[in-house]
Formats: sequence, structure tokens, C-alpha cells
Amino acid sequence: MMLVLAMSLVMHPWRNAARALMILSASGPRGRRTALGEVLALALTAPLILPFLALLRLRLQMAEDSFEIARADRIQRDGSAAPHGRSPVGTAVNRAVWGTASGTVSPSMALTSGTVLELWQNPTNGVDVAIHHACELIRREAVREVRLQTYLFDPESAAGRDLVATLALKQQLDPEFRVMAVVDREGVERALAAAGVTAQVAIARPWGSRRGHHTKSFIIDGRIGILGGDNIDSPREKDLMIVLEGPVVEAMLHDFSDAWDHAARQLSREPLPPSPQEPWSEGKSPMTVLSKRGLAHFWGDYHANDSDQALVAALRAAQSEILIQSPALNADLVLRALVEAAAKGIQVRICIPLLQHNRLATKLDAADNASFVAFWTQLPPALREKIELRDFSSNGKTREENHTKFLCIDRQWIYVGSQNLDNQSFAFSREFGVGIDDPEVAERFAREVFERDWETSLPITPRWAERWIPFALWYH
Repeated sequence: MMLVLAMSLVMHPWRNAARALMILSASGPRGRRTALGEVLALALTAPLILPFLALLRLRLQMAEDSFEIARADRIQRDGSAAPHGRSPVGTAVNRAVWGTASGTVSPSMALTSGTVLELWQNPTNGVDVAIHHACELIRREAVREVRLQTYLFDPESAAGRDLVATLALKQQLDPEFRVMAVVDREGVERALAAAGVTAQVAIARPWGSRRGHHTKSFIIDGRIGILGGDNIDSPREKDLMIVLEGPVVEAMLHDFSDAWDHAARQLSREPLPPSPQEPWSEGKSPMTVLSKRGLAHFWGDYHANDSDQALVAALRAAQSEILIQSPALNADLVLRALVEAAAKGIQVRICIPLLQHNRLATKLDAADNASFVAFWTQLPPALREKIELRDFSSNGKTREENHTKFLCIDRQWIYVGSQNLDNQSFAFSREFGVGIDDPEVAERFAREVFERDWETSLPITPRWAERWIPFALWYH
């Protein structure tokens, strides 16, 4: 067991070590005693083991960095035939998707267009504005069907009750109204059935897998798409969803069908009805779909997908400014891209929440944002001066949670979707979002989403641990 724990430290240490201990402790009182002994043994030997493992981890990281840099350059060459974007960032993102060609939709469909109809942001008071607006839109606009994907669904939350009641009302008015859902885990099907809603539901996550179904989207009659980061659970955290129309909705429909086909279990034996065929008019903004299926196992090529490569390509293509909001920020590819940007003199501003709802899980997965503070604090001063960091607060006084996933490059290109800039999203989770290559839209979102939060967020003073414990021991 100690060998398993030690090897876990080399790869994804606390995550795998915790899993091994939990499995062991599940075997009863004897197992729990054994697990306690293992924890004590690990604690006693950690001072001897960790420095050597940290050195090994750094050497492995150097080799991985060289590989990923070479791969990113190769992808840009392979994708040189992709249509150019409006901005250099848009062109780099298009090339990444074209050269990788490993998303949930084809590259030709991923390079699309659309129009942003609305921007919804949840406040931090527990009122799920985005889901309530989505329900209003369904009640007002939906005629034939709703297709939805989500990660978390809490039937006892105000958002969950509102959605279930909305879908029940639509089927009461029209028994032929179709409801289809792909969700990460069970629960939504019972809530819908209890309300008398007939629905086709698929459970995406394989048993015992880390491949989370992290996509959050609604599609109304194949005409209107809603996407972003908001779960259906009314948490006390800020979040962001956008409403789209145009050809990008066709890509959302294909992503839903792909999610259905790759789900672990389909609870309905009926085949999924064909996607609605709508005559989409050209959208106002060039858009690129950034999608990935995620890995079901701990092994595999984590970053051989459209979304990871496109996000990193966007960061590397920046020329003047990078704005970031992410619930967690620790993906190695992103950290390297940020260092590269700072070295080129690009101004980077990052707003992250140091108040995170699941402290144990985030620490085990190295996703606690204190880890990023350690990374930032220990950068050379010349680089650290180019990366400004604040702790999210909407009132300028207290720490608050922020679940927004937002990236803005040079006020020309933005990303909105489900993907965090962390290890889980950059390895295991299924994700979906859009890059919008439109300076007018980018400026609006930068102002209404980022700058408003930046003004009220708090300066960060590193603690002693973040100053003195080498960040190689934070990032595992």
C-alpha cells in the first residue's frame, strides 16, 4: 500500500492516494485501522520522500513541457489551412481546432457563427438568475422540445424546482412536448418522473470514473442555445450563462447527440429523435466551438482535444492583455502559457475565488487556489509584476465564491463555457464552450463580466506557506 501511495505522489498524488485510502477504509473497522496506520506512516516518511518525488516531478514536467510546446507548434502548422479569424487570436484558435480535430463536433462545424442575444450573471446571494431566466425562455419560446446537459442537479433547490415545474407545465399544455437530458449522475430522472414529466435521460459518467459530464447547456427547439458554467442547484456563487442563436446552435445539437451516444447509460429505450432542422441565418459574430469528451481513465493523452489546445493557443497568441476568471486555476498548460505571456510583456489580470466550497476535495486535487497563489508568489519579480491577482468579492469587503469561466484576449476574443482552467477540466471532464471573435462583444463582456468584478475584488497577501513551500510540492 505504501508503494501505491508513493507512486501516486509522482502522478496525481493526493487524488490517487486519497482514493486508495478510501477504498481501503471501506472494508470495515480493520480496514479503517489499517488506513489510519498508512496515513501515519505516510506522514512520518513524507519529509524524506517528498523532496525526491518533487525533483522527479519537476524532471517529468520539463519533459512534458517540451512535448506540449512542440505539439502546440505542430498543431498550428497542421491547422494552417483553417479559415482565418477576425483577430490573430481567432486565427490561432481556428488553427488549433482544425489541426487537432478531436472535439465533439467536426472542425468544419466547429468554425461557425452566431449572435449573442443575452448575458446572464448569477449574484452571490443564492438566487440562480440564469436558470430562472432559462425557465422563462422555455415557457415563452419552446414549442416542440428542450435538450439539456448539466453536471449538478439539485431537485430541492429553487432552480431545480423551477425547471421541473416549467417542463411539467410544457407537457401539460402539449403532451407531445419532448424533454431530453444528459446528466453527470442520477437524480434528475426521479425528480422529473415525480412531477409527471416524461423524459429521455442519459447518465454520462461511467461507474468509478473521473470523467465528469461538466457541460451545461440548453437547446430550445433547435433555434436557441444557452451555455456557460451554471449548474442547476442555486449555490451562493457568481456564474455566467449566455444565450445564442444562429449556426452555432447546430453545433450544440451535434454535441448533445454525441453526449447521448457516449453516455454510460441511457435510461430510455426509445431512440433519440432527430435534431430539428432549422434554417439558421448567419450570425453576427464569428464563433469557434471548443469541445472535448474527456478521459474515462487516469491514463491517456490528456490534452489531445480541441478545447485544451484552443484555449492554450488563445493564451499564446495574446499581444497585449489577458483577462481570466476561473473557479480553479492549476492546469500545467495554462501556467506555462501565463509565464510565456508575462515574459513577452503582456499584462495579465486574474480574478479567482480563494473562498472555495469544497476545501478537502480541492486540496486533494491540487485545485485549491492557494496553490496558484503559491505559484504566483514564487515567480521571479519581473514576471510577477506582469500578472496581477485578486481574490473575488462583489462587495469589496468579504471573500465570495465565483464559478465564472471567462477568458478575454486583447479585447478581441473571448471564451465562455463550462471549462475551468484546472487539472480536472484539462484532463477528465467533458466540456463545451465557444470562442467569440468579435471586438464589440469582447469589449462588452470585458466590461460587464470582468472589470465590474475586478473593481470590487480584494488584493491578495500571500501567507508564509505560499511564500516558502516550493510550488512543486503544491502542484502534484
